[in-house]
Amino acid sequence: MATSIRGRLTWMLCLLAAGLLPLAGFVVYYTVRSVLLSQIDDTLAARAQAIIVATEVDRDRLEMDDDLVAFAGFGQGNPRDFFAMYHADGARLLRSSSLPLGSLDFIKQEILEASTQPGYLFGTLRDGRAVRVRVQGFVPAGSVDGGSYHDLRLVTGTEARGLYDTLRTLALVLTGTGLAFFLATIAVLRGSLHHGLLPLEQLAQRIRAIRPGTQDSIHLPHALPDELSPVVEKLNELLKRVDESLARERRFSSHAAHELRTPLAELRASAELAATWSEEATPERLKEMQQSVAELEQLVEKLGTLAKADANAQAVQEPVDIEATIRTAVERYRENADARKITVNTQVQPGAFRTDATLWSTILTNLIGNAIDHSPPGSTVTIRATPARLAVSNPAPHLQVDDVPHLFERFWKKHNSMAARKQHSGLGLSIVESCATAMGANCHASLGNTDGADKTLTIEIEFSEKQDSANAQ
Repeated sequence: MATSIRGRLTWMLCLLAAGLLPLAGFVVYYTVRSVLLSQIDDTLAARAQAIIVATEVDRDRLEMDDDLVAFAGFGQGNPRDFFAMYHADGARLLRSSSLPLGSLDFIKQEILEASTQPGYLFGTLRDGRAVRVRVQGFVPAGSVDGGSYHDLRLVTGTEARGLYDTLRTLALVLTGTGLAFFLATIAVLRGSLHHGLLPLEQLAQRIRAIRPGTQDSIHLPHALPDELSPVVEKLNELLKRVDESLARERRFSSHAAHELRTPLAELRASAELAATWSEEATPERLKEMQQSVAELEQLVEKLGTLAKADANAQAVQEPVDIEATIRTAVERYRENADARKITVNTQVQPGAFRTDATLWSTILTNLIGNAIDHSPPGSTVTIRATPARLAVSNPAPHLQVDDVPHLFERFWKKHNSMAARKQHSGLGLSIVESCATAMGANCHASLGNTDGADKTLTIEIEFSEKQDSANAQ
């Protein structure tokens, strides 16, 4: 069984041609046969009518006009055609000279049962000639009811050899023409399919040449047949997403290595210093080492959370108390908020909320923690939450409009100073976006009051209609 499209189409079209060509041949053959038979039968009917007109009963004697019979085609010089006349009981009355005695015995029963409606059939005479005959009952002119010639049978016939020869020749011509046409069809089909499927083969070659993530990554051409255009558009979109994903992963790996390198270097330097000079192993030095280890643990934990969110595992739907979870997340950062005199204003619609509790908790802790850490001292962080939307707003005087598109980039930080690095890894909003995507929600940021000094950053999580339906249930 062919596995290529060209092979399958070739086989299917060849089988279709192999079925249609004989069918067409049969239609032509039997149409011509019907026309030829109709012509023969019409001729036999005309000749039979001429004999009936030439036959009459005069004084209980059956008479026939020989000139009219000869004019009908049954003269001495025409051995191919014949006629015979019978009584109703099958006794023969007349016959043409071209008909040997006893030649019509094969239709004896048809002669006895003949009626005014003619019947046609094929047969073979005693001398071996194939013939077409017409049998009909008739009443000759001048006959009376009960007379000797009141009910007669007339048989007219002609040789069928010409018909058989014509049909045989037609069958040979149709067979030869059909075979030649079938072979030509195969050649034309192969050429047509090769030409028609050439864009598909070229597309396959281009696809095989694609190496995602390389500098020479190929995007597929758009000048293709209409049937392939939707496929090419989707493939180009997929290739673009793959290239972007690979580039993002390369940046992520580079940034992760960079972020891990600094605390590891600090930890190694402290450990080597303490190992070389024991007097340097002071509690302060050990505390610095513990802070470096804690920083590493926090970064590794965030990287693990981000990897799990990127895996896009099926979110578990379970009831979650919106108000309670937000209160828990706020209390987690209460000490930091009080130390910086940050006021947390919550506007929560109470009730049950069906979502993934782990992903929801991760979103809350990262959003609220970031908002408190990045807000100026003495400012207010606002949290608004409903089953369909979560919005966390905080003053962000250090941000510009051009910074908003970078907020969800991994390891992006407004300030790349040592203090900023120690405080945040630049993964918080990336984790929020990945968790929101895994939950089927949309995440976006906006910066308000950009013309004034009090600029406010708002991070919004909006759940899809599917999620809303689940919550309603």
